[in-house]
Amino acid sequence: MRRTSRAYSSAICVSAAASAVVATEGCRRADKPPTQLVLHIDSQIEAGIDLRALIVTARRAPMGPAVWQKDFQLSGDLRLPGEVGLYANAPEDNGTVYIEVQAQLARGGSFTVNAESQFIPGRVRVVPILLTINCATLAAAGTAGMCASCSACGCDTIRADVDAGGMPAGNYVTPFSGEEDRESRCQLARPPPLPRDLPNPPAPPPDAGARLCERGPCFAVRILRFDWPTMANPDAWRRHGWDLDGICTSMNRAIPTCRNPGGVVVDGENGRDNAFASRLGPYLQTLNNVSEERINSGIARGEASMGVELRGYSGTGDDGTVEALLFPIARGRAGDNPAEPPRWDGNDVWSLDRYVVVSPEDAVSNGYVAGSRIVLRLRSQTPIAFATEFGQSRFLVSGGIASGTVHCGGRQLGPIELGGFVEVRQLSNDLPFLGLCEPLQRFAVNTALAQSADLNVVGDAPVNNPNVDCNAISFGVTLVPVPIRAIEGEVNAGIRTNPCLPEAGAVDASAPDDGGADAGFSDGGDASSDARTDARIDARG
Repeated sequence: MRRTSRAYSSAICVSAAASAVVATEGCRRADKPPTQLVLHIDSQIEAGIDLRALIVTARRAPMGPAVWQKDFQLSGDLRLPGEVGLYANAPEDNGTVYIEVQAQLARGGSFTVNAESQFIPGRVRVVPILLTINCATLAAAGTAGMCASCSACGCDTIRADVDAGGMPAGNYVTPFSGEEDRESRCQLARPPPLPRDLPNPPAPPPDAGARLCERGPCFAVRILRFDWPTMANPDAWRRHGWDLDGICTSMNRAIPTCRNPGGVVVDGENGRDNAFASRLGPYLQTLNNVSEERINSGIARGEASMGVELRGYSGTGDDGTVEALLFPIARGRAGDNPAEPPRWDGNDVWSLDRYVVVSPEDAVSNGYVAGSRIVLRLRSQTPIAFATEFGQSRFLVSGGIASGTVHCGGRQLGPIELGGFVEVRQLSNDLPFLGLCEPLQRFAVNTALAQSADLNVVGDAPVNNPNVDCNAISFGVTLVPVPIRAIEGEVNAGIRTNPCLPEAGAVDASAPDDGGADAGFSDGGDASSDARTDARIDARG
């Protein structure tokens, strides 16, 4: 740790992904001034694996001496996404503050991201900072010192003039809305609300003639993180998802929101509902074809991933109406060489996987931006897609919330925390596509599904009622999106036959569609989902 002056002070560091608090400089003392600058640090690089440490520096002049500096070891001092709060300690500090965040890579090399802002008494301002994978690639090759170009590396110098939106001011920094479970006083993990004075007009109708990525920037998910429990890391799942039912459920406060034969399902941190990970994750972790490592290695090879298109965003810190489209993609390749896998440099090209959806418009989610943080209400039937050894697999979300920080006026997105729910019947229909073929195996998982349900969903929202059976299971996942150049063409990377049948096999993503229907089946669930999908595929075949 370095110290050069007491001109600025660090107030508090809060992990947006986990609400883990790291206090520095005695920041919780009542005599400390309120936080004025929130350095929100996102990363497309895996902290603790590829990213070793950060050095955060504040200066009064661009090349002047450091007036505050601190090292953060990412193995424990700070989790990303995370926040560092600053406040001014002297009258002369109410001018421009120049901020540098130096990222030190685990295998050597570093790069620096610059930002500018200003301390304004009585206001909290957000400074969004993104550490991009392209910066890390160039730094590892010795060709990136100062990361300063959106086209080549990340963002230009960030000039943060964004107030903190729904983020409350005080002697702490929080990424949440400020809502509490009134009985337990637990602060609920919910994104900031739409500012009251911000207009929220309906989104304009889509341009029917526009292609994907023509109405806004597109991204491909580079990392999909579930953190299902393991012996070595049994609690990482607790920092994924969002609170969906307004209650912090723990072993000491087991308040049922609906009736479950398996008993009350305990929440993660700050009431995060993530029963899928806590109850089913230990079992799914043993299946090689759906392990997190298998899914992310398939993404790296360009087999399959999730695409995101951001629409209608003004590029400002607050925007009352934005849309995002989530859709499955496949056959990712380098933009200048289709024979190479994605390079994650902003020039990659992917294709729409039309096995999962006929029209991407089926998955448009509406939302807003508050304090540079996008908040989306997930539309029912939004697909969460990933690659297994059988091809493109997916489950269909019944509803939920997705939220992450917007960078570079919308040209970059920070990690998106997605918390949602899936109806148990729908999830049961999807089990064969995870390779769960043995009868006893499927019976065990179906039983676990029924005993893991933690929400009563009516329409597209949870409704707490301890006298009715739970019918949906919550989940949490973090998506790390990286800009891409284009979505070109359509492929069918899905499973064309039931993978549990002897003749089953994955379809070559480059092969033309043969118009055949999926031989989907149900095990104790509603088969209508498969039938609807088949009919829609045939209608376009």
